[in-house]
Amino acid sequence: MPYETTLDSGQAARLAEIGRLLMSTRDLFYQVWDSGLRTPRPGSSASQDFEAIQRCHDADEPWPSGLPHEPSKLAINWVQQAVNNLVGLGILFQAGEFMESPVTLARAAVEFMTRSTWLLDPNVSHRRRCARQWLTELNTFDMRVAAVKYRVEDWDSSELSKQTKKQRKELIKQLGKWFRLEDAPKVKLNITLEGERYLNFTEVAAHWATACGIDLNGGAIYEYLALQAHPQGMSASVAQLVDIGDGAAARVFEFEELVKIGRLVTQMFYTALLNIVQFHGHDDAPVEKWTDDVNSVFPGAIADRS
Repeated sequence: MPYETTLDSGQAARLAEIGRLLMSTRDLFYQVWDSGLRTPRPGSSASQDFEAIQRCHDADEPWPSGLPHEPSKLAINWVQQAVNNLVGLGILFQAGEFMESPVTLARAAVEFMTRSTWLLDPNVSHRRRCARQWLTELNTFDMRVAAVKYRVEDWDSSELSKQTKKQRKELIKQLGKWFRLEDAPKVKLNITLEGERYLNFTEVAAHWATACGIDLNGGAIYEYLALQAHPQGMSASVAQLVDIGDGAAARVFEFEELVKIGRLVTQMFYTALLNIVQFHGHDDAPVEKWTDDVNSVFPGAIADRS
């Protein structure tokens, strides 16, 4: 079946320009990484938080020495994973190969970047950041169990089921030693730590916009991406395949939607990476220099901070 797109040459060039910008996120990330990103500079928020003595909630003893370092390690890892998706998105934009893939990649990148900002939130105490870290670990434990249970016959009566229940109970007990833990049957995971609960992806996207002072409905944006990323009816397709006669078909694109997606993920990458760089006290000049490229592609996307 012959195949053609409905983008004109100007639109294709615009998307290729956005693609080049998205691919540059990898170079910027590794430039910052190579400067020793995970090592905090003296006097930085990270160095102060790492050196501060946090004591257990339910025992008269200090936290394990490595515990305060974990949120920043995971936040950095998530941004690196987001970059992988952004580069993939950039390649598709440059090649003019769209289908529904841009939305799927964008959604994955958004999940990593907004979760990173939530974890390393500059507006809360480091103790609460660590609580969010361990809520994440507990959620991961539950998801791993869910992934395994369908491969085990008679899961509920299996020895592995008994072991995982015991492990979760022991983990909850350990968390109650480190943090103020409260039972919360109506929230995900059924507990809170230091008053924090585990947020779903829609809530995390909403948190991103609020924490970064950006006038967008982050939750609504995420729900839109989630709608587009799953099999839906024709009314919810960014790029519909239509018959144009003589055995040919054309992919009809919503060009402006693709541009908006590119702008959104660029803003999210900037805020997530800048948050990490500033937390560790590193020079943010490379990130700020990159904003010149961003604003040349998306005028006004990133406000002047000077």
